[in-house]
Amino acid sequence: MKVFSYMLALGGLFFISGCQLAPANEVHPESTNERVVIEEVPVAEPEIPLQEIGESFDLPIFAYHHIGSPPDNASESTKTWYVSLEDFEADMRYLKDNGYVPLFSVELIEYLGQEKLPQKAVMVTFDDGAIDFYENAWPILKKYEVKSIMHLQSHVHSKNWLSDDQIQELDQTDMVEFGSHTKYHAYLTRISAQEAEKEINESKERIENVLEKEIHTIAYPFGLYNEDVIELAKKAGYDMAFTIESGIGQQKNELYKLKRIIITGSKRVEDVLGK
Repeated sequence: MKVFSYMLALGGLFFISGCQLAPANEVHPESTNERVVIEEVPVAEPEIPLQEIGESFDLPIFAYHHIGSPPDNASESTKTWYVSLEDFEADMRYLKDNGYVPLFSVELIEYLGQEKLPQKAVMVTFDDGAIDFYENAWPILKKYEVKSIMHLQSHVHSKNWLSDDQIQELDQTDMVEFGSHTKYHAYLTRISAQEAEKEINESKERIENVLEKEIHTIAYPFGLYNEDVIELAKKAGYDMAFTIESGIGQQKNELYKLKRIIITGSKRVEDVLGK
């Protein structure tokens, strides 16, 4: 009480704050109700080294089908389409560790318009739409931040294939692009023009209805195509199409004949890129 009375006698009311005295008519910074706003400084994305390209350019495009172990009763030919979890992870780790840049189709189109490509551009594609993509491939793709394109047999439905809910979930990650593999994996060059048109058009329509957005690519089932099939794909509104012709050399004026390297149980990404 003596200290408090002494302060009043001096004619000035003071607050005691910690070991400091502050006059009553001053506001201590820590006592304000104002929020301190700290602006977030955006982290700059690392620049991707680009290279100029001409009408011809190299772009490795890898094609997978199944990730995991084949069924016990699978034939020897069927088993070749299966890549083990260990081998698939090794492939994706190799891409990540060596600075490769996986592209979506829309990114490829944009780069080609600039007549440039990332120096280590690749594309990772899948055909068919099997459930093992969701169960086995996706966790690894996410782990190594590898973007991919999945081509769906749009009208095939069973427990062994991706559901609409799973397709929507994957699409919302912005790490998976979807394209068409026709309605029922059709032999496009062996059916009538009218049937081929339905397979190509109705597949695109259904996938776009599920995603509520446009799709841009089609992968020819069995790699079968001809000039009539290409015209149908163009007319349907696809921007590019994938074959299973092997190689990495692409042509800007042949985006409906993009070559791919099929990865099987005995072939690794490093075998292609490490040369």
